[in-house]
Amino acid sequence: MGVSGVKQMTSFSQDSISLINLNIEPDVKDQEKVKKNIKQAIDRVTDFPSTVKDRPIVTEINSNIFPIIEVGILSDTLSYNDLREFSRQFNKKLKKINGVSRTESFGFLEKEVKINVDPILLKKNELSLNDVFLALKNRNIRSTAGKITINNNEKIITTLSQFEKPENVNNVIIRSNYSGNTVKISDIATVEIGFEKPVYINRMNGKPAISYRVFK
Repeated sequence: MGVSGVKQMTSFSQDSISLINLNIEPDVKDQEKVKKNIKQAIDRVTDFPSTVKDRPIVTEINSNIFPIIEVGILSDTLSYNDLREFSRQFNKKLKKINGVSRTESFGFLEKEVKINVDPILLKKNELSLNDVFLALKNRNIRSTAGKITINNNEKIITTLSQFEKPENVNNVIIRSNYSGNTVKISDIATVEIGFEKPVYINRMNGKPAISYRVFK
């Protein structure tokens, strides 16, 4: 086409379609001019086969939508919680590197507070699951609405973790009266802080890992 500034050209053709990819030299001073010249060169092509009814469509693909590198973190000795904290600090440093616009994480699970409600104690205190859910929601204001699931006849309420310690959840008051009597989460349930259920398993070299895709 006689267009300077093009580093590489590749093409792919099959029945009823043909794709041509052009890569512009990264050190070209005026890339907009190169793009304009490419479009003008395409417009000069007039000898298409008679079966081609439409003009070629020119689409610019920004390389910033593709990651420049993927970094994985794994350990044979650290617990997942420690590995997660290490990777979180590592990601903060990645984002401070000049030229890095954003990162995407894989295998980095959000913390969850899981409350396993005893249905017998729930009934004994004349409470419902909705009472428990509302008490948690009102206490954990920054949380989005959680979810309620049933597991082996235990009622499990899962909320996004703004509670950092189980005792903070245990002390949430579900009901109180003028006599000073209260019913807390600890009176009807056990609490554990864990992690969300992974949608997929992230591995590197066959081992569980946390990885980050880095974008410029």
